[in-house]
Amino acid sequence: MIRVGLVSVTFRTLSPADIVRVAAQAELAGIEWAGDTHVPEGDIKTAKEVGDMTRAANLQVVSYGSYYRVGCSTTNPVSFDKVLDTAEALGAPNVRVFAGNMASRNARDHVWNSLFSDAQRCADLAKARNMTLAFEFQANTMNDTTESSATLHEKIARDNVYSYWQPDGRLLPADRLSGLKHMRDWLLHLHVFHWLDGRRWPLEEGEYDWERYITTVASTKRNHMALMEFVQDDLPANLIRDVNFLKGIINKLPN
Repeated sequence: MIRVGLVSVTFRTLSPADIVRVAAQAELAGIEWAGDTHVPEGDIKTAKEVGDMTRAANLQVVSYGSYYRVGCSTTNPVSFDKVLDTAEALGAPNVRVFAGNMASRNARDHVWNSLFSDAQRCADLAKARNMTLAFEFQANTMNDTTESSATLHEKIARDNVYSYWQPDGRLLPADRLSGLKHMRDWLLHLHVFHWLDGRRWPLEEGEYDWERYITTVASTKRNHMALMEFVQDDLPANLIRDVNFLKGIINKLPN
């Protein structure tokens, strides 16, 4: 099943209460709360308040969008234990993290090995709290290609480790789709947006691509959240427009 949610950083300037209101108005299923703005890492009081506020609006806390960089323990501003404390207070079942701080093509063996070791440690700590761990699929990290993502999941070898996916603007749409198909086994959630030439466009402008992406994700037969991000002009009205379009694609999927 695919449901539609929101990444809170879509509206960085709004308060958590305003984001909850917008998400409810858009009839979303849940929110991924950001650790760099709305629910700061280590702020347990805010995490509890935002989690309670989210659930009171009949919205799910989908994930805690941390900015912890796995494999970079000495440079992270807070420990992963503190990240987990925050996610637990928020009531998040998943913690999103970044794979290192460089592109996979630039990483030497010792960097990969450090990442694998720290990822296993983080995954085990998360599992002890009944949480999953998911890597952002992001340029200039070591989860930036289909191949590097496969390497991560093969070497980390933990059943609670997953990856997000989002369209890579460096690739042609056909190559993005091919990569997504290869990542299905370890896919958790999507970040949804449509960019062209560095500009944000209505999601419907990417209809041909998003119909194929959503159909591919649905083929896993698991539960996923399509999380809206980077809406045009950062306007709530454009979020609602894109949500309705995306729900239309999802509703056309065969039962």
